[in-house]
Amino acid sequence: MVQSQQRLLLEQDRLFREQRRLNLTDVTTGLPNRCETITRLETALAHCRVNKDICAIFFVNLDHFKRVNDTWGHWFGDAVLSEAGARLARAMGEEGVVGCYGGDEFVAFQVGLNASQAHMRAESLRQHILEESCVGNMEKDARALSVSVSIGISLYPLHAIKGQELIAFANEAMYRAKSRGRNCVCMASPGDRLPNRDVVERAMKLSDVDVMTLRALLALLEARDLQTYLHGQRMVDIVVEIARYLHCRSEDIYTLRLAAMLHDLGKISIPDSILHKAGPLDRTEWVLMQQHPRIGQEILVKAGGVFSVVAVVAGAHHERWDGSGYPAGLEREEIPLLARILSVADTYDTMVSARIYHQPLSSEAACAELVRCMGTKFDPLVVRAFLAVLPRILQESMPIEHVEAFDASRHRDER
Repeated sequence: MVQSQQRLLLEQDRLFREQRRLNLTDVTTGLPNRCETITRLETALAHCRVNKDICAIFFVNLDHFKRVNDTWGHWFGDAVLSEAGARLARAMGEEGVVGCYGGDEFVAFQVGLNASQAHMRAESLRQHILEESCVGNMEKDARALSVSVSIGISLYPLHAIKGQELIAFANEAMYRAKSRGRNCVCMASPGDRLPNRDVVERAMKLSDVDVMTLRALLALLEARDLQTYLHGQRMVDIVVEIARYLHCRSEDIYTLRLAAMLHDLGKISIPDSILHKAGPLDRTEWVLMQQHPRIGQEILVKAGGVFSVVAVVAGAHHERWDGSGYPAGLEREEIPLLARILSVADTYDTMVSARIYHQPLSSEAACAELVRCMGTKFDPLVVRAFLAVLPRILQESMPIEHVEAFDASRHRDER
């Protein structure tokens, strides 16, 4: 009897420890998850403060990862993430820590590295990822991909002394690496301005709950209408390029990325008979279709947190510069700038994509239509910005077979 109880207690203890391990581990990569990575970083920084040591933080983002998911599916994307995480862990060795920060992003750090050593370590990480490898073996379907990364570096105590601020600085440096052509390393500058507090909190606290909420909303949208889901995914790169050209703040670009993915969320409430109608909508159907921005906004507000900010942008993506849009009839600067950016990207992608109710236009014809509607439907400033970055967007949209690296973080516009 006593032995039986002891075995039961030992099994309960084993299960408890296993559950605790799972709670601290990212399912896809097997690495420490966001919360555990942050905890380990804070512990390392506490050690540095006591021992007057230094620490290097690396923010690693896979280039063009979204195309992997869009082209070969999420199971293959998960395999790429798992392989990338394993390579980073091998490159960091036992002295460093690597964690999955969310989506296609990793955070790594190591105590004792100065600026020169940190840059050398980051280059080592980049090279380890760049090696060609066969990933995603499923039913004898294996693909060799050359995946690249952009890496930002920050240093304790040079750039900041708090973990969340160091991550934010490294994140900003990573975006500079992206702007320099990707597949490179960029060190934060001691003169860099500390990012807005909201940026720091978002970089630090897109909590596991927020990540799960985003995944659930995207899964819902994908299950309801794949075309709408893919439309939102394609828009991400477009809105980010426009926003960067207009020198939008990092936190605004962050919001805009989410808004692009979720702007048509309200269409989950629109009947298929309207959503997939080949001909023109009648008056009753049109009234129903016009409800989707408001419905999507209400869903995002109820989701709370960062999604309540996204809701304001997504809810205004059908407003028009001259006040002729919906649902509120806003005009000119009454429309948030991010929503004006979203509107141009939404319309362009809709025009150049095949729909059941129209054939796709060429990029040239779509641009001509945007120019024709400058000052009426669209903010002229945003249209000019879009035209300026379009060549880069089109280059980035080449078939994936012709691209060596990949980027992360996935219909009806005039209806």
